[in-house]
Amino acid sequence: TRRHRNSHIRTYQQPLRAFGMAKHNPSGATGYHGGETKAMTRAAYHELGWLGGDLDRPGRKLLARLGLTVV
Repeated sequence: TRRHRNSHIRTYQQPLRAFGMAKHNPSGATGYHGGETKAMTRAAYHELGWLGGDLDRPGRKLLARLGLTVV
């Protein structure tokens, strides 16, 4: 599987790390949506008590909580 760097993923990773999830992302905001980004996303959902649905992908509510706007 080829992985591609993506500026939108990096834009998501930065506030997620600032939200306290950096310990799950030792590589930093790389722009890759891999295991570390999924771990940060799951941990953020658990922190917020939102445990339904796909916990590996950010939903609109999580993005809004991080101050990001879905266009």
